[in-house]
Amino acid sequence: MNEKNRGKKKAAIAIAIFTLAIMVSVQMALTAELNETDAAGEDTGYSALAGGTNKMDVAYLVAQEAAKIAKKELSFSMNDPNILAMTDAGYPIGGGKAGGKTTEQGIDAITASTGCTIGNGNLLLIQRGKEKPLWFAFFDKETKRCVYLEVKDSVLEKSSKEFKKLSNADIFSIIAVEMIGADELLSNPEAWNPKMDAQVFGGNEFSILTIANVWAKGAPYEFLNAAEFHNHICPGVTSGYFIVKYLDENLPLLSSSDSYEIIGCPPWCKDDAIQVIFDKTVGKRYVAMHLTPEDSEQLPDVAGIYIRWNSAVKRGDGLVLTFNWTKARAVCDIDPAYENEAWYWWWMRLKMDMEMTEYLDDPGIFVSTMHAFNVGSAAEIEQLKYAGVNPYVELGLLPDPALANLVGADNICVDNLLGWRTGEIAKENLSFAKYDADVLAMTDAGYAIVDGKAGGKTTEKCIDGIIASTGCTVGKGNLLLIHGSKEKPLWFQFYNNATGESLYLEVNTSVFDVSIEELAALPDKAVFTTIAKVSPGSIPSVWAKGAPYELLKAAEFHNHICPGLTSGYFIVKYLDENLPLQSSRDSYEIIGCPPWCKDDALQVIFDKTVGKRFVAMHLTEENATQLPDVAGIYIRWNRTAETGQGLVLAFNWTKTTEICGDVSKLEKT
Repeated sequence: MNEKNRGKKKAAIAIAIFTLAIMVSVQMALTAELNETDAAGEDTGYSALAGGTNKMDVAYLVAQEAAKIAKKELSFSMNDPNILAMTDAGYPIGGGKAGGKTTEQGIDAITASTGCTIGNGNLLLIQRGKEKPLWFAFFDKETKRCVYLEVKDSVLEKSSKEFKKLSNADIFSIIAVEMIGADELLSNPEAWNPKMDAQVFGGNEFSILTIANVWAKGAPYEFLNAAEFHNHICPGVTSGYFIVKYLDENLPLLSSSDSYEIIGCPPWCKDDAIQVIFDKTVGKRYVAMHLTPEDSEQLPDVAGIYIRWNSAVKRGDGLVLTFNWTKARAVCDIDPAYENEAWYWWWMRLKMDMEMTEYLDDPGIFVSTMHAFNVGSAAEIEQLKYAGVNPYVELGLLPDPALANLVGADNICVDNLLGWRTGEIAKENLSFAKYDADVLAMTDAGYAIVDGKAGGKTTEKCIDGIIASTGCTVGKGNLLLIHGSKEKPLWFQFYNNATGESLYLEVNTSVFDVSIEELAALPDKAVFTTIAKVSPGSIPSVWAKGAPYELLKAAEFHNHICPGLTSGYFIVKYLDENLPLQSSRDSYEIIGCPPWCKDDALQVIFDKTVGKRFVAMHLTEENATQLPDVAGIYIRWNRTAETGQGLVLAFNWTKTTEICGDVSKLEKT
């Protein structure tokens, strides 16, 4: 080897030695830094996770120490798939003040120290309020042991140099190791309950044991993601996941223009699952509103309103869903005999958590559709969301509160709701609002009897429902109770004078055999045998002309208006002018000879009924020919003086024809 080559080799060796010296120097510097900031003396990949920084956050160091303790207590190594890590890191803030010392770097330390990651589904970030303590929990699904560590708030204010001088007792206010397997807790709740009461996990016992045990059963990630937000798993949040699955099957989003509009009424834990999975949060106009206790009794399992809205065509399809809690408790074998036990509240929830997860792929076992409907405009959705509006009233599933005020909240029955429902259908079909003075309501409710048997189920309570829905009342003269025979169908008719349209509804009386809840679930076609727009008929036509109430009252009894009935009203007016009652001792004695429709007006207006000795008798054809327009005998009788004056009246049908046109084909009877 020549001198030149030897020189090159020496230079290369010198450079290599120098480079190695630099690398060692750098490593020593890094080690020194880690020794200052890592009390455990472990570098677990923090630099890579934290973007290369060499300044460790105290939250990171706390979490690293928590992981070290957990690994020792549970005897696990890095990347053990049986280990679940849970923490509220990222939510608590040192001192509890927004803008203060945050704790999110603890999340990186857990991953770096244990191998538990969000992507592996074994690192769950549990939401808590900013003022809550920072905590960590590690659960081994094989042994069912759990380590819980809660951090003293003052530690978060320390520097990394100060932190390395602290003992575990200085760092953690709680270090607890417990067996929390569901089988053991459920079979022996008396043993665990004192620990629950003592808050061995700092008040997070229910959160940790429910999430850990459901995770161990292999719960889907989106469900666990909802549990992170809700900060525990309970039957309520599980019901929300069932609802999501049910919507996926029965009301799926079909295009990029589709989205859900949701009204959580009533709200419960389910709504947190729905907010998370659909990203339909309150901040994105998710509406949540409570029902009154009375409304809840009428819709006991109702679980909200779900509308698939297409923003392109401006139309939607909606479902009102129910969640069957009775069935859920039965399926989960919840024994109500334990209700008074101190441990029942958490035992029942944990048991249902474990059992209900067996059915996550069969949402229809608990969720069902109460009511399906269509939405034709965004305004219709907004109407359901307005403050002060009960969306179930708007959808026809609950009566207007006016009904509860009218009959008493505890007295609402199927009859009331049936009458109310007819009014709601009429408002939709005839385009009118409550209290519209142009609207007339008519019904034979109160006369019709279910199955037509005297002494049977009567129908008068339907009338209150009509009043509550439409605002039509007897006192305003726009609710007429039309006389009919007991065996006739129960019917309702509504007339809108502004449009000239009339709607007729006839009831399937079998609905009187169902419960309030069952009635609410029935479609209109099952409740009514007929729903049809019809010709208004005689009474609405005369009512629209402003007919006097006493004539309409006579029409109620006669059940229609005809020239014959109207002639009776003329006779009443004639007697008022020519043979008026002059004292309280006066009354009429009437002989309706011959009788025709007029006599129904006389019976009603004078209260001179056949049962009160109104006499009605026919003339022979020969007599009728001799007295062609005779209209009866009317006597004003004074029972004190025992004297009276009488008139035999005639009604000129020939003149009526001249004035009104050809009415010769109209019968007087």
